[in-house]
Amino acid sequence: MRAAAIICHGGSSVRAIKNAVRVTQDFVRTRVNDRIHDEILRMTARHGAADGIRAGTHVKTESLDDAR
Repeated sequence: MRAAAIICHGGSSVRAIKNAVRVTQDFVRTRVNDRIHDEILRMTARHGAADGIRAGTHVKTESLDDAR
């Protein structure tokens, strides 16, 4: 996971949109995506990739540039 998506529904109020933008800014400023990505890598290294596969999980990473 290299990008978070903050989703607002079509009926969202102005206040809800404002809060979503604020949350997005906080995510970027505090590097939440990088911290989640790094922790997934640490967990995978600690427990081994085979454990993740046996548990039915799959870790895929891509940057925003890769997705375009």
